[in-house]
Amino acid sequence: QPRQLRKMIQQTFQQYALLREEECVLKFLHTLATFAPIDQESFRCQLVVRWNITVDLVIGPRGIRQVTSKDAKPTCLAEFRDIKSIRCSGTEDGQALLQLGLSGTPPSLAIKTSSLAEAENMADLIDGYCRLQGGSETSLIVFPRKDREKRISLPQIPAPNLGERHSTLSHSVSGDSEIYAEILDESSRPRSGIQHYGISRDDVALGRILGEGFFGEVYEGIYTTPKGERINVAVKTCKKDCSPEWGILGYCGNFAIPAVLMQKLEHPHIVKLIGIAEEEPTWIIMELYPYGELGRYLDANRAALAVPTLVLYALQVSKALAYLEAVSCVHRDIAVRNILVASPECVKLGDFGLSRYIEDEEYYKASVTRLPIKWMAPESINFRRFTTASDVWMFAVCMWEILSYGKQPFFWLENKDVIGVLEKGDRLPKPDLCPPVLYTLMTRCWDYDPGERPKFQEIVCSLSDIYLMEKELAREQERNNRHRPPKILEPPAFQEPPPKPSRPMYKPPSQNNLLAPKLQFQVPEGLCASSPTLASPAEFPSPANSRRTPPPSRHNVFKRHSMR
Repeated sequence: QPRQLRKMIQQTFQQYALLREEECVLKFLHTLATFAPIDQESFRCQLVVRWNITVDLVIGPRGIRQVTSKDAKPTCLAEFRDIKSIRCSGTEDGQALLQLGLSGTPPSLAIKTSSLAEAENMADLIDGYCRLQGGSETSLIVFPRKDREKRISLPQIPAPNLGERHSTLSHSVSGDSEIYAEILDESSRPRSGIQHYGISRDDVALGRILGEGFFGEVYEGIYTTPKGERINVAVKTCKKDCSPEWGILGYCGNFAIPAVLMQKLEHPHIVKLIGIAEEEPTWIIMELYPYGELGRYLDANRAALAVPTLVLYALQVSKALAYLEAVSCVHRDIAVRNILVASPECVKLGDFGLSRYIEDEEYYKASVTRLPIKWMAPESINFRRFTTASDVWMFAVCMWEILSYGKQPFFWLENKDVIGVLEKGDRLPKPDLCPPVLYTLMTRCWDYDPGERPKFQEIVCSLSDIYLMEKELAREQERNNRHRPPKILEPPAFQEPPPKPSRPMYKPPSQNNLLAPKLQFQVPEGLCASSPTLASPAEFPSPANSRRTPPPSRHNVFKRHSMR
């Protein structure tokens, strides 16, 4: 019965209402284990003995077991306590070999897999079980030196050496680190660290000005590479009047420090830095993207940009920021003005680290259109604290800009009033074309508590789902429009009713006709005056001489004929 089922559901939820989050997860896994073997993983591989045997290798809490057929029982190959070493190596045919050193008999176990990645996954899983059951923190995996160099890993934070990395970005791996503030305090750092990325100013020919900012101008230029190749570039220059009185800015030499950071970053949606001209004033040379800044591109092409394309731009920027999050880098100036359009389907994030200069109060007053306070999180405004969580806030504001086709956030407020509005709990309104699920994601990113905001990895997953959903909705709408019968639009010439067909003109009857004018009849030929029979005296004698009955009057004749 529905009532009993509802009561059972309520009682079940009451049992879990007081559980903590960790207890709920464990309860879920325990319940799921009754339906599926979630505590073990199966790999299709080959056992290398005298000949190769294809088996399903099952790795779980009870050890390493093999299953040769679907109905066969698992056979134990090795216990985790007997494993002493784990080695992975690639083979010439593109496959891989996983070797387990055992303390018993046989002394080793060789497993052949289809790829090196699969062998490494198996090695990590086996090593984890060995350390868990043995209570050891030492890994048993032994990688050959050649393979270790080929292993893919995330790039390190750019720094001349490891010691300088720790002094520059102290505890940068921590989620609560203030990387930006630590870099800003390093005004006395020597410039020798960036000489590796320097290029000669003579190799760059400046062209027209693409834009002008607070620190300098951006020029279009041509860079001649050492091989003689000429490529189009964008040159960001630093003004000569950069005053050391700015304190937190220091001197214009710090202008090149974020360029060193950009030099180490490799991502399809991050602006590619070509090099630095170190002579004063400093030049930063980057790739040139002909479509320019995203903000201007959105405003100029708003009629041609559909919602799926806007969501795609936000997704690409989030992927770039997730990459920065993985390498413990904070951007701090995420806005459409710092995003370049490489093609109608690709955008790239740029201006890394330059946002540290905006913390100076003089910069806030310098330009109305470049006030970063309207993009910053509350903790960044109040305490000058910049973390990945503050980047999440700024990215949500950037998404609002994208869905608003380049509008400035809080354009109806003055800078001094923004923090008061945020403290009250008010946020930017939903843009007209923004999907509701996307605006919900924005509001999560605008949580006042930085710890409650989602990570960029989660944002990428959410935006991927939203993009696929919007793309499917656009396809469905296009199909509906294609199958809908076309609306017939009459040309202007046929909007008035057509003229009536022409009729023969009416001829009025003769005056001799005594009948009504519209009454039509046919007079017998014998009664016509022109008829020869009527004029014959023999047949019609004169009334004076005739002895016969006089002929009927004309009126009676007409009447008689009409009665016929």
